[in-house]
Amino acid sequence: MDNNELLMQVNPVFLTAKGCIGLMAGAGIEDAQKLMPYIDMSALTNVKDNNKTPPELIRAYSVNVEVRYNYSNLTAFTSGCDVIVDLPCGYAPRALAAARAGKQYYGFDLPAVINEMAPAVEKVATEEEKKYIHFAAVDATNYDSLRKALDGVSGKICIVMDGLVGFFNDPELDTFTANIHRLLCEFGGIWTTPDPYVNNIISTVFSVILGNSGVDVIKTMTEGSSKVANTNSGKNAMSNGNPDDAINYLKKHGFDVEFVNYADKLPMMLSLGGDTEAMERLRKAYADIPQLVIKARKSDTAKPEKSESGAFSVDISVSGNELKCAISGRLDTITAPELLQKFNDAGKDSVTAITVDLEDTEYISSAGLRVMLIMYKSLKDNGVFSVINYSSALKEIFDVTGFSDIFGI
Repeated sequence: MDNNELLMQVNPVFLTAKGCIGLMAGAGIEDAQKLMPYIDMSALTNVKDNNKTPPELIRAYSVNVEVRYNYSNLTAFTSGCDVIVDLPCGYAPRALAAARAGKQYYGFDLPAVINEMAPAVEKVATEEEKKYIHFAAVDATNYDSLRKALDGVSGKICIVMDGLVGFFNDPELDTFTANIHRLLCEFGGIWTTPDPYVNNIISTVFSVILGNSGVDVIKTMTEGSSKVANTNSGKNAMSNGNPDDAINYLKKHGFDVEFVNYADKLPMMLSLGGDTEAMERLRKAYADIPQLVIKARKSDTAKPEKSESGAFSVDISVSGNELKCAISGRLDTITAPELLQKFNDAGKDSVTAITVDLEDTEYISSAGLRVMLIMYKSLKDNGVFSVINYSSALKEIFDVTGFSDIFGI
């Protein structure tokens, strides 16, 4: 199994981002069209072959993606911050737009995305634009990972986030927001996102464009992204469809929340095919949908994740019919591929029992849980899967995500 296949198994969420650049290129966004020849769309094509999407839904997707991309750009580029932190950057061409606007751009995402996006942008950016563009693979729940990627940065940062929080479980969301709080306290600046209002965006905008309530579209989009990403979405306080819950959550965790609206400044959406009347209806509908501008209260101390995590390591041994696996450090997006690779390489054809020792494990993210599930599913019906020596913090993660029941913890 090559590295790309490993990364896809560990965290297939990035496939949804590939769908977005495809829609943007199809709509006629020039920067997206420039990048498309260097983005491998084969995995997404295979998914689409098995799930025929109606043309009207494709149009709905396109309008939604384009308007959110432009809206976030407007917020970021007028924020007064000279540094744009795009988290997650996905495959959107924001790096090129930010560079043209004279903003230092830092695109952060999963290794699978960065390994493909960074060289693609390198191929299409001008020499002048390249001076502004930086990419790094990070795990958003790992403060050290985020902070290291910002080494050398000075001045206020604008953290742009669209579509990330819906894929976090509750412990991950708590850790992530603590990390963002620490970064904003150090650098200053803002965090901006439309995520709590995504359902409002879909229902309002699509009712204008497609003439229906958007309820079916929301259901289809949520189910579709979850199926492609092989995960659930919309389960936590920031993405459950109730913006008040998100605002209360942010205030509780040390943030002040402001609201901005740039509906009157939205450019013509190319996905509307020149329909100026539809664009005016869209601007009018969007006037009721704010974008959050979030600032850290320095007087509040958000509980940070432990800094300077121990080095990650995996020790796998097979004795008779039992495979033993001891994990040290953080098992997250960055490190989970190593666990999967070593598990795949182990001589486990006759294994009927797997024991995972978490005595020295500090943290497990969704990516780590996904690899543990792969290990669990590798056993035959009467196989025994045991998780031992886990901390109370890890037990909480297993409980919240439902893995305590799956693993019999």
